[in-house]
Amino acid sequence: MLRLKQEFAGFGNRGLSDRILISVPPRYGLDFEHLSFRLKVWNELKEKEFEPDVIAIDPLNSIARDDRMGDYRASFDSVRDFAAGFKKDVAIVIVAHTRKPRFDDQAKGRRLLHEFSGSYILTSVPRCAFIMQHASADPEDDRIVWSCCKNNDGACGAPSAWRRRDGLFVPIEDFDLDAFEAASQPRRTVTADDIRAVLADKAMTRKEAVKELMNLTGLKHSACYAALNPHVRFRDILEETDGLLRLKPQSN
Repeated sequence: MLRLKQEFAGFGNRGLSDRILISVPPRYGLDFEHLSFRLKVWNELKEKEFEPDVIAIDPLNSIARDDRMGDYRASFDSVRDFAAGFKKDVAIVIVAHTRKPRFDDQAKGRRLLHEFSGSYILTSVPRCAFIMQHASADPEDDRIVWSCCKNNDGACGAPSAWRRRDGLFVPIEDFDLDAFEAASQPRRTVTADDIRAVLADKAMTRKEAVKELMNLTGLKHSACYAALNPHVRFRDILEETDGLLRLKPQSN
């Protein structure tokens, strides 16, 4: 709450109280799965005569109880049920964490989807996904790079660079994005997350899975075919029965 107060102090008197409503964090998280919780939120908004256009949930782990695929599906379903309770369409923004930073492996473009922490469902359900990265490993560097890595309704567009300013962001006109994106690019390999992403929704023949894995990673046929051998590298999460590759139970 102190940090929130400090950030809003920098906004000045702009009439934001009529446009933004911030809730006190509930003790046990945002329990959207229970109708009683959703009813309480709807009633409080009605009492305040506040009709939101956008609802931001921060962070994701306040609604997702675990990292398993089923927990993520249930969380998204409960949020949809909550949004359906309003008279008009409401945009939902969910703030999620990223994986532990790896500055020697600077992903870019659509590959940034792999930087989100949690189940593949986290990036497959939303129609649009953005990611914020530190511009460098320097703890005193206040610059960030903002990128769209998924947009179902159009192009992702180019990334942009900004400086943090008391809760606001100021654009950087002379930031070298080429140097940022080219920094320390190691050779791409197939990861367990890639395998999970390809086989998340259904079992496939190896031929089908190889094609999907090539599209996802940009790697060649030989590398993807070898990675999908269920008896070698990813045998802990991958199995083959009746000619179909699938994820082992509890490997999501």
